[in-house]
Amino acid sequence: MVTRQFGPTGLEIGDPASRPGPDWTAVLAAYSTVFIPLSSSLYSDTALSFFLWLKQMKELEQEKDVLLAGLDVVEQAKEWYQSQIRNVAEKQRLVGQKSHRMVRENVTCSL
Repeated sequence: MVTRQFGPTGLEIGDPASRPGPDWTAVLAAYSTVFIPLSSSLYSDTALSFFLWLKQMKELEQEKDVLLAGLDVVEQAKEWYQSQIRNVAEKQRLVGQKSHRMVRENVTCSL
């Protein structure tokens, strides 16, 4: 298994000859590694703006994942409440049947 380490700037730590080329840098994205060709320096305005855009996209993707997880929890809660409502409705139906039988038995006994 090949393991790569990346420094705080997103560059691979290790032998420079093992990198794809001198004009490439590695940036960690939300779920994968992205290699970005840079026409000039790692510290150019273009590289910085791309890095900031990528960082914002990662944060938005994480926010979306949290919201989707929250939506799953809400849907599960909704299903639980609906099952509780069905249980209460069934209990009401059973209590109604019992009271109807009791009234009918009382009417029969008093006649």
